[in-house]
Amino acid sequence: MSNLTYLLVVNSAVYGQQSAAHALKFAQAITESEHTLSAVFFYQDGVSNALSTLLPASDEVNLVHRWKDLGRQHGVDLLVCSAAAARRGLIDETEATSADLVCTQDDAFISAGLAELAMLSLKADRVIQL
Repeated sequence: MSNLTYLLVVNSAVYGQQSAAHALKFAQAITESEHTLSAVFFYQDGVSNALSTLLPASDEVNLVHRWKDLGRQHGVDLLVCSAAAARRGLIDETEATSADLVCTQDDAFISAGLAELAMLSLKADRVIQL
């Protein structure tokens, strides 16, 4: 089988259901295979995976840290829909500075728009949405 390029779109909130954890496991499986994960795009409630202010209980997996590790170790861009983020109180450094707010987006994640999602989708062999 030839190498495929994947784009992963995460729509699920970081906690409350298992979809975000399953998306992370799927992303890890891609990075450990001969295939390529071009990016992870967090959309709708999935933007909560980029919150820097989450404090999970000590017996829970910290998904935000796991996403950051994946991005750092495998060079995968972690993209956050800026419009969905703003609607949910997730503010990146640029917005925080211009609106005199507190930054709540972890710095390992990059704000992006739907145009970037469209471009990545065109370049990917497979787009998986969870």
